[in-house]
Amino acid sequence: MKKPKGVAGKSKNVAYEFWMVNTPPTFAGGFGAALTQLATINVVANRNAEINGYTMRWEELDVNGRYFYGDIVKLRMDLLPLKGGVNTKSSSLNLPQTEGISEAFAFLFDTNSNVLVTQYNHYGASVGGFISYLEQTITFGGAVDVLPIWTVAGLEKLQQMTDVRRIKYRIAKPKGLTLNPNAAGSVDSAITTMGDFDASTVEMVISSGLSHKSLTMREVLKKAKNLLTGQTAANVHVETFEVIGYSGDLRLRISTSASVRVWNC
Repeated sequence: MKKPKGVAGKSKNVAYEFWMVNTPPTFAGGFGAALTQLATINVVANRNAEINGYTMRWEELDVNGRYFYGDIVKLRMDLLPLKGGVNTKSSSLNLPQTEGISEAFAFLFDTNSNVLVTQYNHYGASVGGFISYLEQTITFGGAVDVLPIWTVAGLEKLQQMTDVRRIKYRIAKPKGLTLNPNAAGSVDSAITTMGDFDASTVEMVISSGLSHKSLTMREVLKKAKNLLTGQTAANVHVETFEVIGYSGDLRLRISTSASVRVWNC
């Protein structure tokens, strides 16, 4: 993307995450119907819900044909930052007791594909918090599932990598712990381990440590293929998959989200 002429400011990365959304079969209308119900709550205070110790609510919610888009905010009432100026010392924000910092979480939902696109904000809500907010506000009659989608951009970056230093992935227990009888890979072993400990998730970090040499690229690509296509274990739920490495002199961090470069205006 070219920087617009006459626009000052530094560039920054904005990360968008892509998710496939599945609502319970008994919930008529799917995820779009849930957002439609949400939009009928006009009183701001009635939109609030306590999620993981924070107050969350939808701030903006619009529909344009097949697309829903809006903002979910998470209110931080404690551990607030200080305010400061170029010529003044930092000091407290001195906000009223009922006010805090509002962290936005933007989203777009496509009703044709059931794909949810969310803007990653380190301080804002996670997609899990967003779904918990909906489940607390709307009666679904069951759990709403969201599965990460690996983007074409992410796959292209992975193919470009020549030096991989770290892999991290987390998988959730599939229903019934059903394994592929013809596979004996590390994913199947991880699922068996979850069953042994009666755990819900397992997380693995593979790193070259202080050796400053690449992990075996053949195995990196094999691991990505196994995890992202589900070829080693039936019903496996990959919650996160992240690779950190280099393509030439460029350091890359790719995951189940795709980064898009934009310009500050």
